[in-house]
Amino acid sequence: MTHSVSLGMFLAGAAYLAWRLGRWWAGTAPGRRNWKQLVPLALGLSLSVIASACTGGLIGWIWHRAAQGQEQIGNAALAGGTGAHTVNAITSPQFGALDQWGAALLILLIAAIAGGWKKIKKPTLTDIKGGIWGGVGVGPLIGGYTLIPMINSLGLKTIGALFHVG
Repeated sequence: MTHSVSLGMFLAGAAYLAWRLGRWWAGTAPGRRNWKQLVPLALGLSLSVIASACTGGLIGWIWHRAAQGQEQIGNAALAGGTGAHTVNAITSPQFGALDQWGAALLILLIAAIAGGWKKIKKPTLTDIKGGIWGGVGVGPLIGGYTLIPMINSLGLKTIGALFHVG
């Protein structure tokens, strides 16, 4: 499965993240901003960025469907809001994919979040979901050059070591 990232898709994800950061910034007094409040958003964003590198399977299919919906929203906002047209920025071969060790780490991360889902407070869940939404649009561009190689390497050094690989 090949993913592509359009300007509209990137816009939809980045706009949500900008909105969320703006609300966080404006909602706290200067000098009293609690950066820890952004951890759930960053967790959701990281999860989505990693999932963007899935080339198939259930996780890849879910991410691809979410990306298609987000692309339509972003393209409509771009055309309706400014009259501009979208462009395709990159395709998945350009931003890399998870190897088996990175994929194993992704599944463990999803399992950990799913295990605690019922115990996580609603505002935190909202931020995790928001990070996931934002990551669908910006994930391939951010993750392909930063997070995906790091996750693959970390997976090889941890899980791969259990199998005497690497």
